[in-house]
Amino acid sequence: MKIGLIDVEQYKTFKVGDTEFIVLEHLEGSKTLCLTRNFIAEDTKFDKDTNNLAKASVLNVLDDFENKIALVIGAENICDFEIDLTTDDGLKDYSSITRKTGLLTDVQYRKYSEIIEKYPVDDWWWLANAVSTPRRNISCAVRCVAGGGDLFNHICYGSNGVRAVCIFKSNIFASCD
Repeated sequence: MKIGLIDVEQYKTFKVGDTEFIVLEHLEGSKTLCLTRNFIAEDTKFDKDTNNLAKASVLNVLDDFENKIALVIGAENICDFEIDLTTDDGLKDYSSITRKTGLLTDVQYRKYSEIIEKYPVDDWWWLANAVSTPRRNISCAVRCVAGGGDLFNHICYGSNGVRAVCIFKSNIFASCD
């Protein structure tokens, strides 16, 4: 059954093409914040030598995913949003980036943790935030979520899953069960 995304209840899932999303929140201005239900990629390195999402190779995975989703709903229905790259220890060295697809921040994960917990995955997955920066001699540690929902730090050249976060215009039509 196809319904307008605005009519999908918060915390419920819907499909765009063959990708299932969780509605995290309906935002002002007829937009909806969504997280992929499952990984869009598994065993993926954040990067080989940086914990700065703005420069990380995981963005290539997110770009490919964005292109796939755009083919289904149109690029104009995927909204730009800002990702705050404040590190776990509070440094703002990495500032923020603007994207159409990204990773949840650690702050967002904490906010939506109880929702996300209802949709577990079997492995660790990347968040957007570094633990710290080279200023504090930490250039490879990144925040991630364990399969059970705990927050951890992991080295950027390790392999984790990727769950994409997107903001869609709420007037698109989505498949629901």
